Amino acid sequence: MVIVEAMASGLAVISTPVGSISDAVLDGVNGLLIPPKDVGALAAALATVIEAPEVRRRMGQEGRKLYLRKFMISRANQRLSEIFSSVHG
Repeated sequence: MVIVEAMASGLAVISTPVGSISDAVLDGVNGLLIPPKDVGALAAALATVIEAPEVRRRMGQEGRKLYLRKFMISRANQRLSEIFSSVHG
């Protein structure tokens, strides 16, 4: 949930690709995915978002777009309503 909240706020995300995280975080698009327990990769990812504000900003914008398209509750409710309507005629 924290990742979705960060994306809603327009922040770039750094995470490991465990569980369903890679469904939300697209490496190099709206965040950076690093291998679990890889301190060097974490340091490099942090350096990227700290030292490259344009990259950080772009990833944050892409994360916000994904949030609005896929995770925003009103959109999810609308989509569920459409699905239920199509099933029940």
